[in-house]
Formats: sequence, C-alpha cells, structure tokens
Amino acid sequence: MGLRIKIVFCLISGVGSIFADDSAIDRIQQGSRLLEQGKLVAAIETFQSAMRGPNFPGANELSAAVAHYHLGWAYTLLDRDQEAQAEYGKAEAFLNPRPEFHYPHLMRVLESEASLEAKRRQYQRARALVERAESIVASLAPENRLEIASLSVDLGAIDQLEGKLDRASIHYRQGLAVIEAVAGRSSAAWRRVANNFSLLLLHSGQRDEAAYYINEALRQSDTLIGLDWGVKAKLLLTRFDVNIASGRKQDAQQDATQALEILMEDLGASNRLTAEALLRCQQVSRALGHKAEARAYGRRAKEALDGSPSVQFERSTINVAELRAGRY
Repeated sequence: MGLRIKIVFCLISGVGSIFADDSAIDRIQQGSRLLEQGKLVAAIETFQSAMRGPNFPGANELSAAVAHYHLGWAYTLLDRDQEAQAEYGKAEAFLNPRPEFHYPHLMRVLESEASLEAKRRQYQRARALVERAESIVASLAPENRLEIASLSVDLGAIDQLEGKLDRASIHYRQGLAVIEAVAGRSSAAWRRVANNFSLLLLHSGQRDEAAYYINEALRQSDTLIGLDWGVKAKLLLTRFDVNIASGRKQDAQQDATQALEILMEDLGASNRLTAEALLRCQQVSRALGHKAEARAYGRRAKEALDGSPSVQFERSTINVAELRAGRY
C-alpha cells in the first residue's frame, strides 16, 4: 500500500445512482462489494468486465471515474503500483474538467496518487498533489473540517517520511482533535492518524505515549471485517514496533504472528506488507534466540519481496538492502 504509515480505505458508496446502464450498475456494485470483502482478484475481474461492456463509460464522467478509482485501489492493495497509477490517472482525467461537481471523488484520487508517489520517495510530487487537494477543498468546501484535517494529516505523513518530526507532530495532534470531534475515535480516519502518530512518538523516544495511541487504535478495530480487516494487520505491525522497542518480546511475537496470518490470507505471499510481517517475525525470533526459525522467516521475507510487483518496479531506483530491512 502506498505510505507504510498511511492507512486509507475510502471506497465510494452509492455507485448505482450514477450509472445509466443497468449491466454496468450491477457489475460495478458487485465489484465494490467484492472489494469491501477483501476479494481483490474477483473485484478486479468484475471491474474489468464492466469496463469491457459496450455502454461503458457512456456520457457520465463520474461513473467512469469511480470504476477506475476502485480498480486502482484493488491494484494498490495487491502491490501492483504501475497498474494502480494508470487507473488513478484515468479517474483523474474524468474528474479534472469539473472539480466543482466532483471534488470529494477527486480528493480520494489525489490522495491515492500522492500515496504512490510517497511510496517511491517522490515526496515533492506527493506534497504537490496533497496541496492541490487542499486548495480545491479551500475553494469549494471550506466548511468541511474533516476533509481539511485529513489532508493536513497527509502532509504530516509526508513530513514524517522526510524526517520532519516536529512538523508532523503538529499535523497529527491537530488532526486527531478534529477527527475525534467530528467522526469519533471509532472512525477509520482516527485509527489511521493514531497509527501514524504512534510511530512518530516511538521514533522520538516517547514509548509510553506511542503504546497508548496504538493500543487505542487497536481497541477501536475489534469489529473490523472484510477489507478493513487488513487495517488491523497494519496496526499490529506498529504495535510490534512499540513492544519490541520496549522489551516486550512475547507480546511482539503475538502481534507479528497475527499480522502475518491476516496478510497471508488477504494479500498472499508475494506482497510488500506480507514481507514486512515476515521481517518482524524474523526479528523477534532472533531476539528470542530461535535462530533456525529466524532464518526461515528471513528466507520467506526475501521470497515475498522478490515476488512483489511494486518492489520489482522500484529496484532500479531504491536500494534493495533498504527494502529488505523494512525501511520503506
């Protein structure tokens, strides 16, 4: 998924009302349900089937944009970044001419494009995309506090990746306060920011506060199902980092094992996030003195990275040793 510290699950609802062709309605709605359930390959096939139909996209730009965005998001989750970027670009092309009508959907596309740019360490491009989204919201919906806070948090995530921790902390604390007031701690947006902030606090040496935020985020995720179940895996990996840094090896082992089980089921073996979980399992096995087990996890992590489509694409520009060390 784009930013390691960014968790975005922003499926667009109400697809049926914007399609003129009934067969397209059925297939896009079916694809969206499959995507929400975490059945990514089936969702991709269903979206592609809808796009091959004789009446797609028709005269409705928004219908086409939604379909391409959903398809791009499915590719993103499967670590197929080049294909995701192409679909986001198609969605943006449909939305750009009339942002005043399409701005909520355009925000999602711009955020997803920014996430891919940050994943490739193109931070200037990522920041430009988020700032463009901010200017659109400021012009068209200045009263939308939640959207403004979310975009501010996106800038905080980029600051964090660039090592500008003080600036990132300001974005996160302000964003958490607004999101809690508007949407509550049980919202996906609050959990995402709490996860980001926990990592920042950990890297700043504030382990107790880091543990508070990640434990609260996990407590709010107990009822997640389907596609959102993958969110819990990412939260568990963050809590692993907090626990291992605090010397809680057994707790860290449980977090890494549970995250790996979720990611293997949802994303398969050849995926960057699966590799990340395997690297955590290797780390804690080594810390516990289980040398043979650690070596086995290390081999599996290498295989997961070697099979990851986005890692294959990036190897010409990003040091492979850094990828294998989990610094991405």
